[in-house]
Amino acid sequence: MWSLIKTILWVLPPLFVVATVALFFWFKRDVIERERSLSHEIAELRAAPVETYDFGLDTFDQAVNVLRQSGPTEAADALRAMLRAHPESARASDAMHLLGQINLDKLFSKSPPEPATRISVRPGDSLNRIASRENTSLHYLMRANAITRPESLQPGQQLQVLPLDFRLLIDLSGLRAILMDEAAFVASFPIESVRRPPGAALPFSSSITGKFAVRSGRRVLLTSPEYHHAEKWIEIGRDWAIRSSPTDNEPTTGFGIFLSPANADDLMVLLRIGNPVEIRP
Repeated sequence: MWSLIKTILWVLPPLFVVATVALFFWFKRDVIERERSLSHEIAELRAAPVETYDFGLDTFDQAVNVLRQSGPTEAADALRAMLRAHPESARASDAMHLLGQINLDKLFSKSPPEPATRISVRPGDSLNRIASRENTSLHYLMRANAITRPESLQPGQQLQVLPLDFRLLIDLSGLRAILMDEAAFVASFPIESVRRPPGAALPFSSSITGKFAVRSGRRVLLTSPEYHHAEKWIEIGRDWAIRSSPTDNEPTTGFGIFLSPANADDLMVLLRIGNPVEIRP
């Protein structure tokens, strides 16, 4: 009996040591190492960029379907809602472009939104006098009323007029000129290039100080057959100007904010002298 006890006492310590070592390695492998691995995975997940779904993609597609099925008025409401809800969407610029086209089509239509009205030409009126009185532009009066010969104006003739109380925000980093009606978006015009006047500080606030067209180094009247092909200038203060990009592969000369000829034409119509302008870097 005593020999059995001695044998057990002799065997138990090594078994205890072996069991302790085994328990240690199990605890290290299955608890400590697993916890470290899990912590590392959690840290990697936290550091990884979170991919979020762009809900603006679906909303823009829905607005396009509304345009096809219901018309521009309902589509414009859907696009405004999309831009309010998802201003950072990848389709935000497309939404602004489409909304701008809808707004411009409405402004140039035969039934533009308020505050457009119809007036009767008074005796002694000229288009310039009407434009000044109604806070609009000669360009708008001729375009909206399909007038080609201003001298043919007759007393009692009905004209569509629209007060042009817009303001223009020029975002040089985003390369776009944004037409605003108070705080409401009207249209966005892509800027093709910028030649900044030397020493011009930004941001810069001023107003429209002049509008004219130039062809072959001389000014061209709005009624001239050359006007359509002339370069358009919209002066902002003393140093800046919005200009139409040269056609016929002519080199760009001088300073200015260059737009496509079609977009420069639209701004010539919708801006009048005195409209506020802000240029941001």
